[in-house]
Formats: sequence, structure tokens, C-alpha cells
Amino acid sequence: MQLETQRLRIFPLSYAQFDKYLKTNDLLEQELGLVEFPRFLSEETVENIRQNILPTVRKTEEPDWFRTIWLIVLKSENTMIGYIGFRGDPNEEGEIEIAYGSFENFRKKGYMTEAVAAVLDWAFGQKGVKTVIAETDFDNDASHTVLKRNGFKTYLELENIRWWRLKLLER
Repeated sequence: MQLETQRLRIFPLSYAQFDKYLKTNDLLEQELGLVEFPRFLSEETVENIRQNILPTVRKTEEPDWFRTIWLIVLKSENTMIGYIGFRGDPNEEGEIEIAYGSFENFRKKGYMTEAVAAVLDWAFGQKGVKTVIAETDFDNDASHTVLKRNGFKTYLELENIRWWRLKLLER
């Protein structure tokens, strides 16, 4: 399955592909026929993903839609520019949490706003999804802009964390 926007292709990774993504050695790009781009993931980020996220992804041939990452590919350059995904299946209230990030060279061009919009359209079409939430650092203005442009509203602030929410009925 793949989502497309005017400038982007967005698709979820299987468990094996997710594991290759973490190695940052271009094997995933080669498998997917993408132009290789020197992407960087800190050791801390990789370790966090390996310990806390990858173990929750089902080891199946098909992507685990709400647990894996979805790659964001810039069509014009056929290169990976970032990722987006959810932090698990919808809970009993129909909430899912979205998370995303982009590589530095591709920031402040509207790509993430476009990607979030496409993934929200997909998510709200899935059974049981009623609300999408997001967590940002208090001073992450770029992410705040992405969320605001997609209709999210702040609903909670704790120390240096700001929580955002978008309900299906408010779209």
C-alpha cells in the first residue's frame, strides 16, 4: 500500500525493512530502488527504536500499519526525506498517536505538512480511529506549525511538552 500526494510517496515498512532502515547502510534504499542519501540516526535514537518500538512490530510480510514507520519519499528526486508513523493501534477511545521526522536538508519546504495530511486521511479511514494525538517539545516551532496547518489544537502542556489533538469530527 502506498499513499501519494503531489510531491510525495508515503508507504509503510515491513519488519525486515524497518530493521534495514535502522542500519543506515543504504541496503533499504537499494531494495526499494531509491537514490541513496547519507541519512543519520543517532545511536541513542537507534537504540531507543530497537528497544521500545521494533519489538512491538509484528514480524509479518505485510507492514504493521500502526506500529511500523512509513517512509516519505520525494518523487522528484526518488529519495527518502523522512518518516512518519503511529505509536500503536487505536486505544479503546479510538486514539492513536502520530510521530514524524525529516532529514535536515528537507525541512521548511512543506513536505511534512503534506505527509501528515495524507497519513491523517488514511488513518481516519481506518476502523476505530476517532482521534489523532501528537506530542512535541514545547519549543519545537516547526512541528507546531505542521500540526496547526493540519487542524490540530493544543490540549495539554506539561513542563516542556505540548500535547496536540485532532478529532475526526473536527476535520
